[in-house]
Amino acid sequence: MIWLGAAVVVLGGVVLGYHAFRESNPDQVLVVVDSSFPMQDAWNDVRAKLDDIDDRRYSEFALITEKRRVHTWSSALDLDGIEPYAPRDFSGLENPADYPEIDDASEIIFITNADAGETEVFDGWKVVDPEA
Repeated sequence: MIWLGAAVVVLGGVVLGYHAFRESNPDQVLVVVDSSFPMQDAWNDVRAKLDDIDDRRYSEFALITEKRRVHTWSSALDLDGIEPYAPRDFSGLENPADYPEIDDASEIIFITNADAGETEVFDGWKVVDPEA
C-alpha cells in the first residue's frame, strides 16, 4: 500500500509540474483571417472558427488580417470591429517584417475561402475554410 501512495504522489507531482510548465510556456498560435469582400457570406462561420480555436489549452493567440494587425498575443481571439471589405489581396501577408508574429508563431492558421492556388505561397500555414 505504501508503494501505491508513493506512486500517486509522484504522478501528481509530474502532472502539476507539466501543467505549470505549459501554463508558463504556451504555444503561440497566429490566426490570419481573410477579411476581403468574398468572405462576407462566411463571416459568421469565421467567428465560430475563432471561438473553437481559442478554446485550446496552453495556447496564446495573435490575430491579423491581410490588411492589418487586430491584436497581439492574448488568451482569446477578438474580431470585434472587423468587417469584410475590399477585393482579396494577400500580398501584404508575404512580408513577415510587417507582422513579427509570423516568425514567433509555433502554428499559423489561415481562415479563408480562397482557392488553393491563392494560398499555396503560404507554405506551412494551415489553411481552413470557414464553411467547412
